[in-house]
Amino acid sequence: MKANTTLADVFAQRRGPVNRSLSGQESYDVLGVSKDAFLEVIAQYKKKSLSMDPTKIEDQKT
Repeated sequence: MKANTTLADVFAQRRGPVNRSLSGQESYDVLGVSKDAFLEVIAQYKKKSLSMDPTKIEDQKT
């Protein structure tokens, strides 16, 4: 087994598996829109998701 010698190797080992982003059609499926949806529709979903982000809601309470 190779020893971790660089700082990046140590960090990667501590961090654990990387959560990869969705690709292709999966992103549209999560939003519940078709691949040919208008950008305005997708922007509305993004705006709504940001408004429901727990970290942002906590920031607004303080």
